This record gives sequence, structure tokens and C-alpha cells, in this order.
Amino acid sequence: MAGPRTRDLTTGPVYRHLVYLGLPTVLAVAAIMSVSVVDTYFVGRLGEDELAAISFCFPVTTTLMSLAIGLSAGSASVVARAAGRRDERRIRRLAEDALILSSLALIALSVAGWFTAEPLFRLLGAQERLLPHILAYMRTWYAGLVFIGGAIVINGILRALGEARAPAAVMVAVSLLNFVLDPLFIFGIGPFPRMEVQGAAFVTVIGNIAAFCVFLWLLARRQHAITLKRPKWEELKSSWAEIARVGAPAAISNSINPAGITLATASLARFGAEAVAGFGVATRIETFALVPLLALSGSIGPVTGQNGGAGEDERVKRAFAVSFAFALGYGLFMAAVLAASSVPLTGLFSDHEETLRVARLYLWMVPVTAAGYGVVIAASAGFNALGRPLNGLGMTLTRSLVLYAPGAWIGGTIAGPAGAIAAIALANIAAGLGSVLWTLRFGEMTAHGGPGGHRNPAAKTAG
Repeated sequence: MAGPRTRDLTTGPVYRHLVYLGLPTVLAVAAIMSVSVVDTYFVGRLGEDELAAISFCFPVTTTLMSLAIGLSAGSASVVARAAGRRDERRIRRLAEDALILSSLALIALSVAGWFTAEPLFRLLGAQERLLPHILAYMRTWYAGLVFIGGAIVINGILRALGEARAPAAVMVAVSLLNFVLDPLFIFGIGPFPRMEVQGAAFVTVIGNIAAFCVFLWLLARRQHAITLKRPKWEELKSSWAEIARVGAPAAISNSINPAGITLATASLARFGAEAVAGFGVATRIETFALVPLLALSGSIGPVTGQNGGAGEDERVKRAFAVSFAFALGYGLFMAAVLAASSVPLTGLFSDHEETLRVARLYLWMVPVTAAGYGVVIAASAGFNALGRPLNGLGMTLTRSLVLYAPGAWIGGTIAGPAGAIAAIALANIAAGLGSVLWTLRFGEMTAHGGPGGHRNPAAKTAG
């Protein structure tokens, strides 16, 4: 059997590998984000109760997706390091062990979620009339969780092997499928049943089953990374322990930023619903503008992981430096665009004077500091791939729960919404500068466990 097809990221210019992996990831991230927007749009046509119901569901699904992203980060980390060492047998073993672990974990979450859905949403304050809609959505979503999360895990493994274009194309196709099927199943158009809120979840599951199957085919047949050989128990335990060692902190790290935003929202709630609405409008606009920075965090991991596994510490450091420079350049460009277009953009969402004032103030002040956020998530992803997740967790924790959320509360207390927004901008600056200085001066560039196995003797180009 041919060995795993791995794109060698340990030779050639580092920036070229980041661009190669990053450009398709931009499309993939945008496609993934568009799915929830499309769901919200069509469900909103059903009525306020249905829209409220799906709004209750999103925080829960986002939290569970953070766990799947953690499994993906752990899986990608160990596979990338094995790829850097050119250990073909270990690549296959780790890929298969990661699929076994993620499947078992996701099945357990699915079963637990199915039986705890009603008491959970009652605890979260869902009104009685919303529960039928919530349960219809969540129980359908839970039934497909193993495929939804499994697709995320396999996608991470493929990127760790240097394969980015095909997974991105699949995610774009899934988003288009979601756009076409959503109205058919939600409203019952033609021969399709009218499933209403449940239809949105059903279409999500269909799309992710398709993505899972294509990703699995790519991993097994195109990358030759699946053998279906029965694993030895000791080796399986070792693989799972290493995946969990990275995956658990990565899952927590992915959950911290939404928690910080929730706390900042609570701070602004002191100043009325209009302040919260303005903050929500601005952060949604900013989130779409941040897609290239989110893609950067998805492309740096394979580069640092493979080079760390090969013992190429200088190339790892170069990958961090290039990523940080991109975050700064793109962040300033994005800030200029959002500041110039803030009036027409915010006007699409509201016509309330105070809501627009807060939204525009945010878009004038915060995006110019977004490079700091980009640095934090890139550094976190880079260290995860090196098998050093506590470094990234510390940076994320510092930005979101030490600087961002408390700063928004203190700033709001001192100067109202403007003070809260200014504090958020300062948190980005402080966290970004701190992460750059610590990473480039003190960060350990060697992969956890050190290089082992075969090292590529070819000359390395830092690029």
C-alpha cells in the first residue's frame, strides 16, 4: 500500500505554505459561517417564536462544536508532528485512533444531549411555547452529531497533511446545498415535507453526512492514511492520551472567546437594549471581516506542527513571525474599510439612533486593534500543533477573561458604552503585544517530545 500523501511543509518558503493553506481556508470558514446565517434567515420567516427557539439552540450547539474543534486540534497536532518526522506508519495509526476516539466521544455526547435537552433548556429559561421547536431542532441535530463533529476532525487531519483545497471545496458545496435545501424542508415546498425549525437541523445533518463521507474518502483513498488494521490497546491508549492532552485545552480555548463576548454583552446591558443591539450588530459585521484572520489560525498549525516534528525550530519561529505580520497588515486594512463603510453597513440592520451610535463607535475603535486578536488565535493554533496547548490557552484566557471582559465592565462603569468599547480595543492591543513578545522571545519552538524518527536531510529554506 502506498504511503500517506503528505504535502511537505518543511521545505520551501514558509510564507508560501501559509498562503497555500490559508486561501482555501478563507472560503471554508466563510462557507461554514454562512450556514448559520442562512438558517436564521429562513427560520425567521416562520415567526418570532421559531426565531427565538433557534437562538436558544445556537449557544448550546456552539459549545458542543468547541469540543469537536478541540478533538480536531488534538488530532491534527499529533498527525502533523508525525508527518514532519516522515513516520508513515504513525500517521496512519494516529489518524485511525483519532477517528475512533472522536466517534466514541461524539456518540456519548449525542446520547447525553438527546436525553437532557428538555431539562437543559428549561434551566436556560426557555419558555414553554418554545420548547417544542427547540426539542425538534436539537434532537435532530444530536442525531447527526457524530457526522457534524466527525467532519471537523477529519478536516483537521487533512489540513495537518497539507491538504486544504479539496476540504474547502467540500465545505463550499455543503453551504450551497444548505442554501438550496433549507427553504424546501423548512417550508415544505413541492414534494418535500414541511418540517419548519426541525427542517433547518435536518438539512445541517444531511450536509455534514455528505461532508463526512467525502472527507473520509479523501483520507482513505487519496491520502492513503487509513488501513483499518486492528490497533494494539497500549498504542491506542497512547494515541488517545496525546490527542486529549492537546484537545482538552484547545476545546476550552475555543469556548473562552464566546464566554468573553457574553460577559461584555452583560456589561453593555446596563445601558439598555439599544446598547446591546448596537454591540451585536457591530460584532457580527466584524466577525465576517475577521474571516482571513480565522483562516490564518487554521493554516499555521500544519506548518508549525510539521516543522516542529522535523526539528526545524527556526522555520517554526518564522511561521509565527510571518503570521503576526499578516495579522497586523490585514487588521489595519480591515479597520480602514469598516470605518469608511460603518454608516451604510450598520444602517442595514437598524434605524434606531442609539443602536447605530454604539455600532458605529465600535467599528471606528475596535477593528483597528483586531490584529491583536488575530495574533492571539494564530499563536494559540501554532502552539497547539506543537503539542504545547497550555501556551495558547494562557494567551486566550488572558485576552478574553483577564483583559476583555473585566475591561469592558470597568470601562463601562467609568464612561458608559464608549468606555466599554475603548476597553475592548485596549484589551486587543495588550493581548496582541504580549503574545508577540512572549512567542518570539520566550516561546518554545520545538514540538512536544522533540523530533524523532526520520528527519528530511534536504536543505531548509526559512522563506
